[in-house]
Amino acid sequence: MFRETWITIDLNAFEQNLKHFQTKNKEVILVAKANAYGHGDIEMCRFAYEHCNIHWIAVSSLDEACHIHSHIPGLQILVLGHTPIMHIPTAIKQGITLTIPSLDYANALPAISSGLHAHIKIDTGMNRLGCKNLAELKETIAVLQQKQVSIDGVFSHYACSDDQQNDMTSQQLKQFQDMVMNCGYTFPWIHIANTDGSQCMDDSFTNAIRIGLGAYGFSTYQTLSPCLSLKTKIVLTKQIEKGEPVSYSSTYHAQDQQWLATIPIGYADGWSRKQEGRTVYLQDTPATLVGRICMDQCMIHLPKYYPVGTEVELIGDHVSILDIAKDLDTIPYEILTCLSDRIPRIYTYQHKTIGYSSPRFEHDE
Repeated sequence: MFRETWITIDLNAFEQNLKHFQTKNKEVILVAKANAYGHGDIEMCRFAYEHCNIHWIAVSSLDEACHIHSHIPGLQILVLGHTPIMHIPTAIKQGITLTIPSLDYANALPAISSGLHAHIKIDTGMNRLGCKNLAELKETIAVLQQKQVSIDGVFSHYACSDDQQNDMTSQQLKQFQDMVMNCGYTFPWIHIANTDGSQCMDDSFTNAIRIGLGAYGFSTYQTLSPCLSLKTKIVLTKQIEKGEPVSYSSTYHAQDQQWLATIPIGYADGWSRKQEGRTVYLQDTPATLVGRICMDQCMIHLPKYYPVGTEVELIGDHVSILDIAKDLDTIPYEILTCLSDRIPRIYTYQHKTIGYSSPRFEHDE
């Protein structure tokens, strides 16, 4: 590594999480959009395919799908988002399954679209993508059949499945089931549940579940095993005097003589400026981030002298992503997906390093 900041991905934890969801007796579609929620899409998808019997993944866009397909051609890939009509030939050539988000989209497809595989999206309350009612669904199916599109599935998406007190989830399932059962078409794949939905709703109607955050270790209803840790090392230690400022805008001044350390991570790595004032750990000892987070570096107030090279935990056993998200008034998804590809990923399995990923330094082990 050219900079001593790195992410470690525990593939044993990933495997354990996937096995938990596979006990639901439904096809698990691994959601690997946004670089597998910051974990590294190629490495996570390859491991899921080769070690965990995962055959389907879902991504947000056609470029994500083509990238993964070029490395793991055996996977079935569903694009959950909108794909511009001009790129339909690419999807057909690569064998990638697209989402049909509306009747208008189906009408805009080429008159003959044979070779295109698709899942139709139903809007049951998100008001994002999808057919809004039964009439639109039926007409969309008819148009796709006329254009020789292979309709392989139908799906929707829960909006409030992280809140068991909210009855919207059961309403969405009922609307989805009513529309699918009355549209006059038998779909090979039927799915609506995300991670939380797969655990708070027990239905016999669907045959697949889409697991995103849960695969990486987080769920509202189940204690899972987080896969990701983030660490760095001290690159400079100095003693500063009472009243001395630290970093941009001098938002922090030393309250007394103290030890200060610089670590090589900043907001360009996804380590938000809002992290100022939060706690990091040197083994079991807490220390505080002080001063503005810079683009590539930040500083910590040490409780005592620590030498250059001392390891600093930013996310891990002592610092939970859930706690960071709560403190920053956001969600774990944002913390994870903001972690930049400037940070190399190291992959471990059965206590051994089995892979390394950095777009700026191609290297395989």
